[in-house]
Amino acid sequence: MNDTLKIPELSVVALKHPVECKGGVLPEGGKGTVVHVYRDGEHYEVEFAQPFPCTITLRRDDIHAE
Repeated sequence: MNDTLKIPELSVVALKHPVECKGGVLPEGGKGTVVHVYRDGEHYEVEFAQPFPCTITLRRDDIHAE
C-alpha cells in the first residue's frame, strides 16, 4: 500500500457504511480512533465510544480519515 494513503495510529476516522459490532450496528459516518494499523495499512483496529463501546478490525475501504 502507498504510505500516503496509510492512516496513522490515533487518527480519527469515520465509517463509509454501517458495520455490525457486538450485536449492534455502528452507523455510517460513525467516528472512531485508530488504535492499531495492520499489514501496512490494509486493516485497522478502530475503537468506537458511540453509540456503544466497540473495538473492531476494519479494511481500509471501510473508513476514511476525518
